[in-house]
Formats: sequence, structure tokens, C-alpha cells
Amino acid sequence: MVGRATRSWRRFRKSRRGFCAAHMSDRAVVAWLCRAVAFVGRGRRVMVDVTELESAIWRIADGRGNDADVVLLRDGGATSLSLLARLVGEAEDGLASARGLSGDERDHVVADFTDTIGSLRRTADLLRPMRAAEAEGPPDEVVLQASWSAGTIVVWAGGRRAIPASNDELATRLETCGGPAHGWSVHPGIRLEDGVSAEALSIKVKDALGWLIAISADRDGTDLGPSLRWLARVALEGVRVVARGAIVPRLEVGSQAHGRSVDALVRWVPALSDSAMIASLASAMPGTVAALSGEAAGVTTRGVVGAVVEAIVSEGLERLDLPAQPPRASSPTDLADTMIARMDGASFPADRELARDTSRRLDLWTRSVTDPARSPLVVRLDPPGARAVWLLSVQAHTGRSALVPLDTALRSDGGRTATNEWARLQRMLPAFDRSKSTRGQVALDQEEAWDFMSRSGPMLASF
Repeated sequence: MVGRATRSWRRFRKSRRGFCAAHMSDRAVVAWLCRAVAFVGRGRRVMVDVTELESAIWRIADGRGNDADVVLLRDGGATSLSLLARLVGEAEDGLASARGLSGDERDHVVADFTDTIGSLRRTADLLRPMRAAEAEGPPDEVVLQASWSAGTIVVWAGGRRAIPASNDELATRLETCGGPAHGWSVHPGIRLEDGVSAEALSIKVKDALGWLIAISADRDGTDLGPSLRWLARVALEGVRVVARGAIVPRLEVGSQAHGRSVDALVRWVPALSDSAMIASLASAMPGTVAALSGEAAGVTTRGVVGAVVEAIVSEGLERLDLPAQPPRASSPTDLADTMIARMDGASFPADRELARDTSRRLDLWTRSVTDPARSPLVVRLDPPGARAVWLLSVQAHTGRSALVPLDTALRSDGGRTATNEWARLQRMLPAFDRSKSTRGQVALDQEEAWDFMSRSGPMLASF
């Protein structure tokens, strides 16, 4: 969603003059940023290239930022805050305008702007000065912390206003709490609020997964910080996704061509994600987790779940004897055979146009189960009434909790999301093929009702 959000943001930004200020959403963050500009402006002034700074802000907000971008953002001081205030204000104007759109694209554009505003606000949080109450009092206890950066886990030990642990102390803490013995790399460090840097180590999700799952079951460890515990809880959710088989393949195609050939690879991504669970985890994310990436909480949560899914699948595939790879992936059959042979994520050359077309078609095929904005339908079985028939009905979400009959949802909302879910449900429950006059309602006999309660219903609940 981050990439799509940026595209929508920049597309609407061009027509900003047409936005109606009377429909702007809450601007509290802008007011805070303006006050913070004055606060930082009293400190040292640094000459900053505004164009370069804005690019860095967008990279951080998009989840593509690196440590150098974060340093540039912080060194910008008042300039960074002023620029963020403008970007957030323009994004909120864009959101107000997008809410007035009609058509199938409206929900996606609104979601794009909402995610963009969240990303910019989280980027602004990297510059938020400590409150006076936080600057006083004794330092916090030094505990193990974890930050998410470019698909890896960066572990360090520190606490607010406390002296961070050295590399040797960090290693001792990791050994004490059962951390992995192998797979660690030295990280440049975490820059803290008071200007000092905490020494850190990074590790791939694949190497740390067992440790994270053990942490998620440990309720008593007092030397584990909330950021590390949060990553462990999200990792557990990723394990559950794989356990119920809710994964699909994706073909990623490189941008650089070699004549008619291009590098491609198969990746595995989560499907049928519980949007309520993802939102709940995102709302509980400690800011320390995004100290390096600056990503929005939702983006970080989905990123961690995705990394766990890929780690589990790739390790499982390493234990299989995969078939031999064809000499060239220049035909649809050869490309399909190559994808099976390289399900483990190894890169392979393929015909450029064929690979891009296959990637596009595969994305279209899986979109209904991988879209983060997906809203699952609710299937309800009512007991027999006076006519001694069981009524199976389908309802769709229209808001946070409101449910309406499926037929109403298909007619009123443009129906794109509901239509895709309805098509999937019909394939899984053929009885709905009889629902002609009112879509989403069908009468079942005793045998069909029992089959739904004992087999079909539990199957649907698992998805």
C-alpha cells in the first residue's frame, strides 16, 4: 500500500488548489509541528538542501529510508518540521478531496491518503522533543530493544535517559535470554534522542524466528523491552498464517533487462490476513520498532508478518527435492516449470515480456486474498422456521461493525470488494448457485445444513 499511497498522493497533489479546506480532517498534528518548529528554531541552525530533505522524508515515509535519511531528517531541525507540517497539511487536504470521489477507486484512494498521513506523522515523531515530565526523573532500566530495518531485526539494549549497553554487554544479555548463537552481524548503531548511539546487532528473521517464538511464550522475562516483545507477538501471527496455509506465490521481476531476458524470483506472501488483528497489532506497536525505518505501524506489521511467512516457507522448501530447472524460461510451460523448480526464492533468468505478463496475471489472481483492505463476508445459518428449512445468508461489512445483506452491498458500494469475495464464496459453497432472486440467500435441507455445520462452516472460518 505504501507505494500506491505515494502514487495517489503525488497525483492528487498536482490538483491541490482544487481542495476544499472546509472539509479538512483533524489538523492537531500540524499545530504540533508548527509549535515544534519554533522550539527547534531556538537551537542550532543547519543549512539543508530542501529538495534532498523532502526526498529523504518520502523515502522514510514509504519505508525505503536508511540510516542516512534519518540523520538528514534530524539534522534538518526546524526545516524538517516545517516541511513535514506542509506535507501533512497537503495530504489531509488530499484526503478530504478524495472522500468526495465516486467510483470503484474511491476506497483505495482514501486508504492511500490515510496511510500516507500516518507515515508522515510517524516520520514527524522521529523529531518530537521530549516532554518536560519525561526529561526529569530517574533513567529507565536498560532492557533489550528491537527495531525493524529493511527486513531485518536490529537488537540493542537501552532505556530512556539511560546509558545504552556496549557491544560486550549486549552479547551477554542476548546469551542470557537464549538468543541465537549464530546469524548476527554488527549494525552501525541506533541514534538515540540525546545524541548518543547504542551499539546494535542485526539478524535475519529466518535466523531469529525460533527465539522470537520462545519470547512470545515468555511472560516473566523482565529484561525484554516492549519493542522486542511486540516483534515476537507479530512473528507468532506470521507462524499462524503459515499453519493455516494462507499463503500464495508472487513472481517478482527485476527492472534491469539483459537483452530479452530479465531476472525473476518467486516469493511467498500472506493471504487472507485478519485485518482486525493486523490493525490491533499495529495500534500497539512501540515507536522504538520503527526508529530506523520510520514506517507506519500498519506497514511495519504487514512487513514483519510477510518476512516470517517467507522465512518459514523458504526453510521448508530447502528440505524438499525440487525438480530440475529447464534450460530456458522462454515459453509459458518452461516458465511454470522453472517457478516450481525455484520455489525456494532463488533468482532465475526468464523471457522479459513473458515474466512480466505472468507476474501481472498472478497478482490479479491473488489480489482478492492479498489486498490489505479486504473485508471478508459473514455467512450465517438460521435454524428452521415454520417451513422447516434452514436459511443460509451472507452479509457484508459497510463500516467498522455494521452488516448489511450481500445483495444490498453489491448494489450500493460499487461492489468491487464484495463482488470478489462473493465469487470466491460461490466456488467454496456451490449451494449458493441456487441463489437467483436474492443474491446471498439460499434454503438448505437437513443434510446440507449438517454438512455446513460439520464441514463447510469450519472450513470457511479457517479462512
